[in-house]
Amino acid sequence: MLPNFLIIGAPRSGTTSLYAALRQHPEIYFSEFKEPWFFSLIDKETCFAGPGDNNHKRINKYEDYEKLFLDVRNEKVFGEASTLYLHCDKAPIKIKKHIPNVKLIVILRNPVDRAFSNYQQHLQLGRESVKDFRSALEEEDARKVKGWSPFWLYKELGFYNKQLKNYLRYFDKSQLKVFLYEDLVNDQTALYRSVFEYLDVDSSFSPVIAGRINSSGKPNSKLLHYFLSETNVIKTSIAKVMHPKIRHFISSKISVLRDYNLSKDQYIDESLRHNLMLEYKHDILELQELLKRDLSDWLVV
Repeated sequence: MLPNFLIIGAPRSGTTSLYAALRQHPEIYFSEFKEPWFFSLIDKETCFAGPGDNNHKRINKYEDYEKLFLDVRNEKVFGEASTLYLHCDKAPIKIKKHIPNVKLIVILRNPVDRAFSNYQQHLQLGRESVKDFRSALEEEDARKVKGWSPFWLYKELGFYNKQLKNYLRYFDKSQLKVFLYEDLVNDQTALYRSVFEYLDVDSSFSPVIAGRINSSGKPNSKLLHYFLSETNVIKTSIAKVMHPKIRHFISSKISVLRDYNLSKDQYIDESLRHNLMLEYKHDILELQELLKRDLSDWLVV
């Protein structure tokens, strides 16, 4: 029993909100284990060297991955969301081998904003010790060599054109549905409807939308953010005794709060934004051609 659709990225681009919405659909089964990373880690060691990298269990065994979908009953489609699949060079090869007819869903965000949001998330969790974004970017190569999780590759994760082309080497374009973060910000309902149509389920279904999509900043409560973001004994114990429908509803709310219980009190230095945009410019222009969508707003500093 393997999934027939996957959300593969990108991190910090609204995938948690999409995950929460899709889980409400009666024809969709979604693994409660978000970010199993299976197709990035098959038969590999799951430990990483970065601060807090191993707080959340990952799955690297086929039999454990199958167990994520044991509760599938009458749902028409079933899937999972691992946002680093997009970045992982080997993931499309492994996905193609095990589930060749899978449908893939991607949400892309302005790569500079995505990188900064990624950095802020680590600050929020108390994992990032470098308090300046520019300095943190300078640490990226060293952290990669040391074996830190790919989530620390703030800049590298934003070269989407290269990553999508890697997938298109193995999958037909009809199997890859790409959205923009702006689609989610401007009209969440329309985006969800489009996803439902792509998955061939009832597109008239309206999920409960909890929270407003916005830019990220520091958490209002570090303790609350930790509780919502990290695996912990309290959450696990509550889940075991809670009715599945209630757990499912609360989980949908928590998923959105986890990403968007934030305030906007940090900004990227203009000169740094300009320099990053120059690095991304070629990739963005090629991505624009690949997607046949206007990405000129991403190039505005």
